Amino acid sequence: LVQELGPAFSDEASYASRCAALYCIFGAIEGCSEAGLSYKITNLLGNFFLGQCGPLEPEDNVDEDTDEEVRDAALLCLSALMRTRIQEPPIHHDAIQQAVQLHLDLARKGVERRCAAPDEDEDMQYDHGYDFPATRTDIRGGLSSLPRSRRSLCFDLVRSAIDGLAQAPNDPLQITSVTSHLASFASFAGNCIHGESDPRCLMQLLQMLHAMQTNMLPF
Repeated sequence: LVQELGPAFSDEASYASRCAALYCIFGAIEGCSEAGLSYKITNLLGNFFLGQCGPLEPEDNVDEDTDEEVRDAALLCLSALMRTRIQEPPIHHDAIQQAVQLHLDLARKGVERRCAAPDEDEDMQYDHGYDFPATRTDIRGGLSSLPRSRRSLCFDLVRSAIDGLAQAPNDPLQITSVTSHLASFASFAGNCIHGESDPRCLMQLLQMLHAMQTNMLPF
């Protein structure tokens, strides 16, 4: 499907076409959530979506928000991918470590890419209900540049990665190999709540932290 939709992601294609193509892929991934995808396909798709989550060059004669819609669609695709089980042969001793690390890394990079912005006036201040200086050296500063609805998409991506942990087999031999990744991701997720003042996002973050404690407990 990605190959067939390739022309929609060419330099000549419009952002509207790219956005429509991403929603088609989003539906296809949701349809594969139960069957699962291989580690290789998950990795390839994840990195493809990360490329679409980042800043895009503005097009001429189009709504300035169109590029943001493309990035939102890519984030939705990445969230759906996080909820899709990774298929691996049971004899692969590193399968659990690789699957957990891939999900957590893709989710973290997805949020960071969505918060990234082209060079802009560092003195610009934002008032979207997130009380943290708008600096790019901290994820909280990146989140402060997004409106509530788009912060919510970022938090949903983190939650999707956390929910994906529940699908990973709890092999005691693999626990120590993923502990450091889980601790780092937990710190990253916890940082998202600092500065948030919108009640809807706060509720979403609290539910996310509860799910994180529940799903990370077996590890």
